[in-house]
Amino acid sequence: RSGSGGGAGDVEAGPELERLSQQHTQLRNEYVSYRKRAMELIREKDEEIERWRTIAHESSDAGVDDSASVGAGSFAAFMSGAGAGGADGSEAAKREYLKNVVLRYMTTTDDAVKLQLEAAIAAVLELSPS
Repeated sequence: RSGSGGGAGDVEAGPELERLSQQHTQLRNEYVSYRKRAMELIREKDEEIERWRTIAHESSDAGVDDSASVGAGSFAAFMSGAGAGGADGSEAAKREYLKNVVLRYMTTTDDAVKLQLEAAIAAVLELSPS
């Protein structure tokens, strides 16, 4: 063929090109949406890490040396901030707190943080020292 562009293949290329263009636009929009959500999750985790650092800093400023006290104090502070939602609200708050503490425990490699988190887990589960 010469470059005249008047063949039967050109008639079929129009709808196919339109379909691919729409698919490209849809994929681009999905990417933007997923990226935005990922950035929100990263920001939330950064804020959570900063809260943990603040709790640890406040505990160290108070002169608390025992890591169990730090964890228990953090839990007590969390529960006092949970409000008076009744027994169900308190249990839901405990579950949510425990879930976040266990997740943090599983993802950290810092031994000092692990000690604090172990104390917090023990406080939530109302475990006595062995």
